[in-house]
Amino acid sequence: IFYRGAIYQLIGNKGIANLGHLHFVHGDIINGGARHSVKMMSYFRRNIRYGHYHDIQEASHTSPIDIEDRHTARCCGTLEKFNPQFMENRPHDWLQCITYGRVLPDGNFFDHTAVITEGRFMADGKIYG
Repeated sequence: IFYRGAIYQLIGNKGIANLGHLHFVHGDIINGGARHSVKMMSYFRRNIRYGHYHDIQEASHTSPIDIEDRHTARCCGTLEKFNPQFMENRPHDWLQCITYGRVLPDGNFFDHTAVITEGRFMADGKIYG
């Protein structure tokens, strides 16, 4: 799974896609704010990965009644340059990252978000870049 490039190309701004129990949206479906991952969790109530806000945030939900009703929402950061022209040198809280993982045949999944520092990141114990 490589969120930012591959999935976004398939779903565009308002679309949704899924691989097993993992769902993907761009992220512009909700209004942002300091706790956008909580808003995404409340809105979708599914395992959801998204971008748009360019930072890392995660929220989780576990039902006190049904242990199988567990979900996470994660904003996956960005691969965007830190000072693109449209930002006009404004301050921001963006974080360059890559989210990767594996969806199993039964629909369950494992995914991780690795922070990119000075063009390098670590995944599965190996440093890339």
